[in-house]
Amino acid sequence: MAVQNIKESSLILSEIMDYRNEDFKRSMGNKCCKASCRIAIRAAFSLIIAFAVALTLLFMGIGVYAADEGKDNSSESVKTSEQSGGIASFTVSVFPCSGENTSDGKIKVAVENGSDNDVYYLSTNGGESYLKMKGRTATVVNLKKGSYSICIMRNKDKTTLSQTHTVYVGVDGEEISTEISADSSPVSIYKDGKIKVHIENYDKQKKYEASVDSGKSWTAMKSDTIYFNSLKEGKYTVLVRESDKKQNISSGLTVTIAGASYSKKGYIGANAILQNPELPTGCEITSLTMLLNYLGFDVDKLTMADKYLPKGEYRNSDFNEVFVGTPKSTFAYGCFSNAIVTAAKSYLEDSGGDEAYKVRNISGCPTKALYAAVDNGNPVIVWASIDMKAIKEGATWTVSSTGKTLTWPANEHCMLLVGYNTEKGVVYVNDPLKGLTSYDMEIFETRFESLSNQAVIITER
Repeated sequence: MAVQNIKESSLILSEIMDYRNEDFKRSMGNKCCKASCRIAIRAAFSLIIAFAVALTLLFMGIGVYAADEGKDNSSESVKTSEQSGGIASFTVSVFPCSGENTSDGKIKVAVENGSDNDVYYLSTNGGESYLKMKGRTATVVNLKKGSYSICIMRNKDKTTLSQTHTVYVGVDGEEISTEISADSSPVSIYKDGKIKVHIENYDKQKKYEASVDSGKSWTAMKSDTIYFNSLKEGKYTVLVRESDKKQNISSGLTVTIAGASYSKKGYIGANAILQNPELPTGCEITSLTMLLNYLGFDVDKLTMADKYLPKGEYRNSDFNEVFVGTPKSTFAYGCFSNAIVTAAKSYLEDSGGDEAYKVRNISGCPTKALYAAVDNGNPVIVWASIDMKAIKEGATWTVSSTGKTLTWPANEHCMLLVGYNTEKGVVYVNDPLKGLTSYDMEIFETRFESLSNQAVIITER
């Protein structure tokens, strides 16, 4: 078994090194020629796709002018809103302009403090598709009446995505009693999304209320701006109305909360540690030790298990909060994310690492947040199953102190996610039972979700 595991780890490491050194390999012999041909074909294919998209947009009547037009008779009605990028380091200004009919509205967009050496891409639908900008300003024309979600991406890198600013483009002469705009921040690795709603023509003498669910529920506004936090990825319909005259309602804005973004593949070189023979049921604390070692902390798994892991009585404690039993025994169960967070925080406090690092329980996050974390250089402690076998119901007991009845998930297993490859459909983990190994991505995601999407990361403050 040990020899087989070494071979498997060597094969995976070879695959990863192939990926990391692919630029070097393409420079050798005939491989260079083949790779160059592939690159040329891909480039040609990309040009064809881009041309097709441009034709489609032209057919739809939507166009982008890549510079200030200089003359604009509707400048008096321009509304300005600046936003700081949620992930990006540049600022975006958006100017919606009502047109003379339902098909000639326009939106001007400017990247205020970007670099002329970068290439910017503009989206009017919350990041579903993009158009290349020529420079740092653009005007989107021929827009029909409705709401548009503007965001900017730099150099085709989704990790540089700005916040999304949603505005309404109306028709000339259209009277809207309550004019609004909305900024939205995408879901990040450890934070849900949020929406900021702003009343453009705020009247201090009036009372307002806002909704992000098409008017199903309303929240009173205390000023011209209100924030809606803890929002999941998806589309939201934003409305604002006067509290005393509910018929005076704004036009609806369709606001998109984007998901955490990540590359097609990523890998972090964290060293693997095996739990056996000392900790036969200690996969959770071993995974935490691997993560701490990767961050530069000199601590071993036994110290973490003995001194920092919170433990409870065998079959009489809650595995959501403590380790049930002792990881040194085969007659023990394990623990979930809260116990590992407790252990990690205790160690960082003792070692002084809490000044530089923060433990984050990101349980409940979607799987794409895991890959985004790895893409940002953060290995993730995740809960799945041994050999990715199906989770089954195990032993059941009642905690005497609380009266709570719990059922342990048989085959539960904890590991450190260190890489992924969406093209191959695999994830790379440091498995405390095997070392570095790979699993089918779809099966991994299924097992991860079956244990309530439990995950822990440690990030720089």
